[in-house]
Amino acid sequence: MADKGRIAVIVHGGAGRIPDREAEEYNTATRNAAAIARQILADGGDALKAAIAAVKSMEEAPILNAGYGSVLNEIGEISFDASVMEGRELRAGAIGAVPGLIRNPVEVARLVMENHPSVLLTGDAALRFARVSGVPLVHLESLVTERQLTRWQRWKENSAWEPGAQPNGYSSAFAPAPGEPEAEGTDEDTDNYDTLVGKPNGTNNDLDEDVAGDTVGAVVRDGSGWIVSALSTGGVRGKPKGRIGDSPLIGCGLYADDRLGGSAATGIGEDIIRAMLGGRAVLNLEHNSNAQAAAEKACRYMFERFNGVAGVIMLDAFGNIGYAHSTLRMAAAYWYEGMDEPVSDMDGNLIT
Repeated sequence: MADKGRIAVIVHGGAGRIPDREAEEYNTATRNAAAIARQILADGGDALKAAIAAVKSMEEAPILNAGYGSVLNEIGEISFDASVMEGRELRAGAIGAVPGLIRNPVEVARLVMENHPSVLLTGDAALRFARVSGVPLVHLESLVTERQLTRWQRWKENSAWEPGAQPNGYSSAFAPAPGEPEAEGTDEDTDNYDTLVGKPNGTNNDLDEDVAGDTVGAVVRDGSGWIVSALSTGGVRGKPKGRIGDSPLIGCGLYADDRLGGSAATGIGEDIIRAMLGGRAVLNLEHNSNAQAAAEKACRYMFERFNGVAGVIMLDAFGNIGYAHSTLRMAAAYWYEGMDEPVSDMDGNLIT
């Protein structure tokens, strides 16, 4: 029997420096993902099916950093992190640092949740599990887009980062203000890895010096009140081989509990982990917060505590939406009962 809440979907396609020239492609990808989830729910599908389908659609969008079109690591390869959690029994499944031979990593995370006693599998172990589970493997080259290969080559030519090296502190990455064009060959393509996971040592006024971090995610509530969160990412361009971000870490990248709500984070994974952003946002709902207040409170804690760079989307137990970000932009889209079509928003609810 359905409870008093409403059916709802919220998705994101990443957060960070999204230039105006790519904004509509991001918005189209997120609206399409929300529309796919909405249709599945309208046809009687459940929250798990809808959340996985939404994330898979974004894994197929070449503009987004997940599945096809993911960034390349320090040696020019792709590797994936992904996770899924459901809020009824608090089951979860995740994969980390998986070689880029799987087109839809979120499907493997789902299989871990449903069929494996572990919550998190990494590297070759996750790949073996995928193969045994019947997931088709693909050639890595089939997932590399010309856009990401060009960016990686430019990054490699200009970066002092050496494979296997350790970062020696942070340097600032300068991004244009909203509406300003980005020149080719700027910091977007030449950042060292420590720059990409670091921030300026500034205050709230330094938001225009953000760095980029992309993940795709979805949170869905169906008519029974079941809440499911899912994430998938290619990580950070130039990342060390074996690096794992927040996406496969339950309570950091995402969380789901039907009694409270569900979340999915995006941005700099190291910051999300340090703040436990996904879990923190959901736990904020224990204190009679609505979803929007809970998202803002979690992001503000992270930003004010250590200048964290990330964002989070969420639903509460009644299907109310919330989203906030300390990044320059976050590509979000949402739909809930009573709306005609999904709505996208890239610039709203900025934490300063």
